[in-house]
Amino acid sequence: MRRLTLYSMALSICAIFFACNDSHETFDNKLFYQTPVVSNVIVKPTVNEITKVVRMSLAKLAETDIDITVGANTDLVSVYNKAYYDTAELLPQEFYEIPEPNTVIKKGGLNSGDVVVYFKNLKQLETEDKTYVLPISIVSASNIDIHRSGNVSYFVVKGGSIINVVADMEKDNYITFPTFDNSAQSGNVCNDMNDFTIEALVRSRQFVPGIQTILGIENYFLLRVSDNGLEPNQLQLVNPYGASSTNAETCLLNAGEWTHIAIVGNSQTHTISLYINDRLALNEAVDASYWKPLSLGKPYKHFNGQLYNFYIGFSYEAGREWDGEISEVRIWNVARTEEQVTSLDYIYEVDPKSEGLVAYWKFDEGEGETIHDYTENGNDGKAKSSVKWTYVSLPELK
Repeated sequence: MRRLTLYSMALSICAIFFACNDSHETFDNKLFYQTPVVSNVIVKPTVNEITKVVRMSLAKLAETDIDITVGANTDLVSVYNKAYYDTAELLPQEFYEIPEPNTVIKKGGLNSGDVVVYFKNLKQLETEDKTYVLPISIVSASNIDIHRSGNVSYFVVKGGSIINVVADMEKDNYITFPTFDNSAQSGNVCNDMNDFTIEALVRSRQFVPGIQTILGIENYFLLRVSDNGLEPNQLQLVNPYGASSTNAETCLLNAGEWTHIAIVGNSQTHTISLYINDRLALNEAVDASYWKPLSLGKPYKHFNGQLYNFYIGFSYEAGREWDGEISEVRIWNVARTEEQVTSLDYIYEVDPKSEGLVAYWKFDEGEGETIHDYTENGNDGKAKSSVKWTYVSLPELK
């Protein structure tokens, strides 16, 4: 009797083992969205088209090619509103397109190719006090089941300002530029500039005694706030023409206020002009014999033999970092006109393909530590530490 009991127990254990093993071997490999369940599509006043992508994935390697088709699923608008306590409307069909809804996960692969969702005619979309949603789901997939809860990606379309997110440097962070530091070929677009325009949109948290650096190269070309003998909120430009430019009456900044700063160097008139928002704060003539091209895309070698690099938010030593937010940093190899640099529309955004624009860091990533160069030159910045991203609405509504 005891032997029979032991035998029965052994059979039970084997049955459990093989059942578990069979369950493991036949675990369903299902298809699901790799992209976020909800993605925001912010419609700026200046933007007419936005491109987004969706991707699909598997939990295990595909045993065969998997052909996938995606499409808009208008029936899921109410599901989205219930799940996210929203009152979004379905995005009308004239405002989006999926040019190629088909993709594939190859045998042995985990991820599909990109499916492009193209949002168009956005300047005609009524966004005031309205939110739209476009649910995209997997319509069909060959040789695989579709994960029920991972079968939709919601694109939430709503109006936004020209600038919706900025970087907060928090006094101990700053941006380096590997291509500039290494004198890479891509950085040459910012070298040997006879004419130039350098810009930044900034907001200081507070002004206390001590230097705060906005951008530039130590002992060469530097835009900073304060120095020995200056007010804590007094803007100063160190330039390569033998002078430091400042004015206690016209170059005072206000803490907590967004300020656009533009420095224009004109080789024809041999002048350095400094603009703060919509006014000319400084205009200084330079002796023609001192005028020389400006180079920011490579380290500067000081007469003492020391090499200094271009930074945003840092110069010389720790403690001189920018304490506040920053956005819309641009380098041009042309002297922009007063009308151009003081235009309200221009302050908040320019076309990355504008003639003479050689570097453009918008600081609008909203995540990560890479600050992208929006021109085609690829001189991306790298934050020293994790960036604090702040959501804003610029221009601010009056």
